[in-house]
Amino acid sequence: MANDIAVVVRDLNYLIGEKYILKNINFSIKKGDFVGIVGPNGAGKSTLIKILIGEIDNYTGEVMIKGKIGYLPQFQTFNREVPINAYQFVKMGSYKNKKNVKLIEKLIEEVGLSGKEKQLVGTMSGGEIQRLSLARALISEPDILILDEPEAGVDQMGKARFYELLEEFQKRLNLTIIMVSHDIGMVFEKCTTVMCLNKTLHCHGPTEKIKPDELKLLFPDFDLWIRSKNHYEREHEHGDI
Repeated sequence: MANDIAVVVRDLNYLIGEKYILKNINFSIKKGDFVGIVGPNGAGKSTLIKILIGEIDNYTGEVMIKGKIGYLPQFQTFNREVPINAYQFVKMGSYKNKKNVKLIEKLIEEVGLSGKEKQLVGTMSGGEIQRLSLARALISEPDILILDEPEAGVDQMGKARFYELLEEFQKRLNLTIIMVSHDIGMVFEKCTTVMCLNKTLHCHGPTEKIKPDELKLLFPDFDLWIRSKNHYEREHEHGDI
């Protein structure tokens, strides 16, 4: 595995019964890349993420990861009755490793929530909880950050701020980011590389070389429309495999 490569996937296949969820997947991701994974519902995007983080292991093929992974799952409805504050929420990401107060507070500040360390998470907005979840994913100081639909459940302004934070962390920490998203506009605006997945890998390359119109041909069920001159977006209404 070359020194500039963070992830390599070779001949990956995953079946449930006799049904292929992923078939003949091959790709590599360079260190420091910001990769957006797009595809229609049922394309296998979340399954691929679960394989990368080690949650699914009964696949065939090779998956090689170089570095520590931080993971931010799909946004879940938070039980607002749980009496946990922002500081405690972020600290949970350190698992058994004790992280000092200054590091936790620094991350909370960096995601724009300084002064809210003692605020109960249940009183925060969806966008604030998602930014807090990002701080929690970063507390282990990962080399690779993997996100599964981070914009789900967050309003438009919250999404924009969240993507700005991702871009800032990616550049400053030289993070490798792998993100499943249904927000085509943000993917083409922020990501350096795009992967088009629909059980098999249809395209994988630099963002500027992949045209949104081509996605319509690959994924006819995509409801794409022009949001601005070069931005496209798809509203996500259903879950993914």
